[in-house]
Amino acid sequence: MHLRFAILTLLVTSYLALPSLVHADLGAVVVTGTVAERDRKVASDAVESAGTAAGWVLKPLSKKEADAIIACTAQPKPWGCLPASVTKSVQKLIVTTIDPERADDGSVLLAVNVKILLSDSDSVAGDRRYCDHCTDDALAKTAGTLTTEILQELAVRAGRTVIAIKTTPAGAKIVLDGRAIGASDGAFNTFPGSHIVVLELAGFHSETRTIETFDGKTADLSVVMRASTSITKPISNPPRGPDQPPTTAPSRLVPGLVLTAGAILAIGGGVLFAVDEDPTPVGEQRRYRDTGPVGIGLAIGGAATVGLGVYLWLRQSTGAVTPASSSNSTPTITLVPSGGVIGWAGNF
Repeated sequence: MHLRFAILTLLVTSYLALPSLVHADLGAVVVTGTVAERDRKVASDAVESAGTAAGWVLKPLSKKEADAIIACTAQPKPWGCLPASVTKSVQKLIVTTIDPERADDGSVLLAVNVKILLSDSDSVAGDRRYCDHCTDDALAKTAGTLTTEILQELAVRAGRTVIAIKTTPAGAKIVLDGRAIGASDGAFNTFPGSHIVVLELAGFHSETRTIETFDGKTADLSVVMRASTSITKPISNPPRGPDQPPTTAPSRLVPGLVLTAGAILAIGGGVLFAVDEDPTPVGEQRRYRDTGPVGIGLAIGGAATVGLGVYLWLRQSTGAVTPASSSNSTPTITLVPSGGVIGWAGNF
């Protein structure tokens, strides 16, 4: 009695599950290549795990069906080449080919080529990776990762999984799973699973969020950006002492002018002394140039002015900085018919 009840329960359960199996998209995995059977088995397990993680329901194939699938992958439209026994039982296929290749340095690499065929598309999505020092775990990782990336790319193309991101304020740079995809606010196609979103906006702290997305649904993410400290708090100024008058750097203009004026006076005095004409004998010349006294005076004044200029020049060379409000002064020279006047003008 108990045996009959168990069998009846199993039949009812199978019948109830039949519609979901009938309507589910079934897939299959085929692994081929010139590598050893062990390598094909390792790659097959990794590819099947990637397909199952993506939601595929896998169906076993006969050797005849697998051989037909392998032959059709070389055709421009491989799905149309498949036998009816395959197209009626599965809607998507993963075909993996593994062949050894020799690298430039003479070492042997395994070339892993993954292609995905879909019943509703004539195109083939695929890519190739090389496995160096290819142990079992390295081969499994290469085949599994490559398959996962292609499946994710197909999911993005399908546009059935969407993530909508909004920030306050808008305009934040969006980095999804390490790739910049645009700026907020916006909606973006992705693949089902867990994602890491990084939001960056000038003047605000970077924000990181983790979000789950599902096939056929839109996942909403709304983030209020936090202003950085430099925006919300003024920068404190260090304590300062009493205000100091503005200062000016030492200038050698005045000493230079004084030296120049002194040199001119000295030279002029020498010239006047040289052209001096004394009457000989006295009283016989009606006109003569009596410039000797003036020349001596100018020479003495020029020498004194040169000495002052040298003093000022040496004083400025000490690098002292003087307040801008200090008095400005300059030497003056005035020529008169009977000689010259040397002076100093300025504000004191």
